Amino acid sequence: MRALANVDDGVVKAEIEIAASPERVFRSLTDPAELAAWWGDSTMYRTYDWQVDLRAGGKWSTRARGSDGTESTVGTRVRITHTGFIDRAAVAEGTGEGWKRVLEWAAEHIEAG
Repeated sequence: MRALANVDDGVVKAEIEIAASPERVFRSLTDPAELAAWWGDSTMYRTYDWQVDLRAGGKWSTRARGSDGTESTVGTRVRITHTGFIDRAAVAEGTGEGWKRVLEWAAEHIEAG
């Protein structure tokens, strides 16, 4: 296998050298038809219905069908870092609970279309 992956501090980093031009690689990573052609394996899952909008705020998602027929949607992870709570644990805890609610509201709105 040529791909390498390593996890440091909860971050996945992966890389591979591909014997192709940067333009070809970019097209394979951004064109919905190209993505559906190679992302997945019939013994595990196949992807389809790719939505690729590379602009800031754009949508990047796909649907997947497992070898057992189970379907799922892959979307975008949103992570918020809100700092400035040194020596204010109670405020940080309340703010954390608030962000949970805000992110749920955002997900409901965005997923509804």
